[in-house]
Amino acid sequence: MQEELDEREVQSKWVKWMEATAIGRLVLAVIYRLDDIIHEHKVRYAAMDERAYQIWFRVVALVILLVLIPGIGWLGRATYRHFAEKHDQAEAEAFMSHQDFRAAVLSARQTLSINPGNLSACRIMSQIADLSGSPSAVEWQQKIVVAQPSVDNKLQLASLALRYQKPPFPLASQILQELSSTATNVASYQMLAARLALSTRHLADAEAHFHQAVELDPTNKLFALNLATLRLAMADPVKKEQSRRVLDKIRTDPNLGPSALRALVVDRWENKDFSAASAYSTELIASPQVTIADQLQNLKILQSMKSDQFDSRLGEVQDQTSTNAAAIGQVSAWMQANGLLAQNIEWLTNLPDETQSQQPVQMALAQAYLQNSDWPSLRILVTHGNWGELEFLRFALVSHASAKLGMTDLAAANWGAAVNEAGVNLDVYTKLLELAESWGLKEEQVDLLARIVEQFPKERWAQQRLAQYYYATGNTVGMYQLFCHVNTFFPEDVDCQNNLAATALILKTNLPQAFKWAEEAYTNAPGNPFEASTYAFSLHLQRHDKEGLAVLQKLSSSQLKMPSVALYYGLLLVATGALEEAKPYLEIAQNNGGMWPEEQQLLNSALQKIRTRRHSP
Repeated sequence: MQEELDEREVQSKWVKWMEATAIGRLVLAVIYRLDDIIHEHKVRYAAMDERAYQIWFRVVALVILLVLIPGIGWLGRATYRHFAEKHDQAEAEAFMSHQDFRAAVLSARQTLSINPGNLSACRIMSQIADLSGSPSAVEWQQKIVVAQPSVDNKLQLASLALRYQKPPFPLASQILQELSSTATNVASYQMLAARLALSTRHLADAEAHFHQAVELDPTNKLFALNLATLRLAMADPVKKEQSRRVLDKIRTDPNLGPSALRALVVDRWENKDFSAASAYSTELIASPQVTIADQLQNLKILQSMKSDQFDSRLGEVQDQTSTNAAAIGQVSAWMQANGLLAQNIEWLTNLPDETQSQQPVQMALAQAYLQNSDWPSLRILVTHGNWGELEFLRFALVSHASAKLGMTDLAAANWGAAVNEAGVNLDVYTKLLELAESWGLKEEQVDLLARIVEQFPKERWAQQRLAQYYYATGNTVGMYQLFCHVNTFFPEDVDCQNNLAATALILKTNLPQAFKWAEEAYTNAPGNPFEASTYAFSLHLQRHDKEGLAVLQKLSSSQLKMPSVALYYGLLLVATGALEEAKPYLEIAQNNGGMWPEEQQLLNSALQKIRTRRHSP
């Protein structure tokens, strides 16, 4: 009995302790409810026979399971997705730390398939895109900034935008403008602002930002290096001298020293202090961070000084690069540009066969033969092999060498093969066009321009150049066809519509439509003298000479004396019987030339009418 009392006392204390807190009261409520449920079961069991109760209990249990299973499943899936996301994220971070970029990308993409907003995965994707030189780095960093708009993230986005977007760098400018009121005391902000100013050629602004960065972090040698390098290229002699002293101190730094030396070499070279330039350059090429450009610069200095060391240094550079095809190409280009063509050919042709067969070396040798006008050697070199993405260039060189050797059919066939290699690649068409211009291939230039216009209608430069050629050669039909094509893609371009109408009118082709084009162009630009003269000529062809003359008489006297306008004003004056008044305007057109053949015929006809009238009784 005493034990029962003691137990009740303990229970009472426990209940009071539980009732003292909100959580305790909630737990007690659950316990009381469970106790009620158990009691209800006991009562129900007492009122039912055992078999009936078992059936009832199983039905209730089944209903409860059917209700709970979806929730349990959802909770399980959510838990699994959370675990999978963290697992894939950790893998991506581990791969990234070990520079296994391919595996890092795969794991990051798997993470993002679960949670597209995972910041770590987005950051990895941005970093790897940047390492591979892909502009998508900007897009990934934008996602990071949206989710976490910190100053550091925004500055990183501005840095990427400066690297991958084109002037005037709108995104970087916008970000730096937004941060101008809160981040000007951050050195990295000042550095980015300086880079933007340099990229947009605002040197004074760049200097101010570099100076501010140095003020904010005077121990940072990189900031000091940037400021000194910039000031070294400016006019202030005091700042120049200060910058030289700063760079002279930094040149011994194992990381920044080569950059300081490069600036000092350029400074001494531009000031014709070749001795100092050579000394700095010699120090630079001894650095582990030396580049091919540094080596070639050193050769240029030695060559300019007529140094006895030049030949030996050239031999050293050739030996150092003899197994690197890309570097061989760079050295070869330098030799060809600096009067060493014969030595260049000798070096290239004495390289091992395995090295000579590599594309950069073949291109370098082809350029040497081209510069030396050695057409037989060039043709032999480029007739065989495969240059991959530059196969079009190989075919073009075969064509050029064949043409120089008088093999016209072979030249035409290989040029056609080069053009076919272009496919739908605008860059290839542009490079072939440059070759055609440098080799004086007029017909090939026109063909390439026509192909570019056909396949790339937004490249207006090609349309303009093709129009210039048609104009210079008096090809009115070609011009009409060009304007028909352009008008299809730019129906709102008033000038294009007017040019289309003008060529159709002088060719007297598709006249009903040409009348509409002329009227629409004039309606859209009634003050333009060219649109007015086209519309006036349209009215003349419709036998509405007075209306056409009235259109032109709205122009100023200076506009009427413009050669292309004066012609049509003179024609309308002749058509309305004002022959003497027409003559000065027709003479303006005659003396300035620049007409289509069909316009010349119109001019001749009008002048003949004036002469006939004068000699008639």
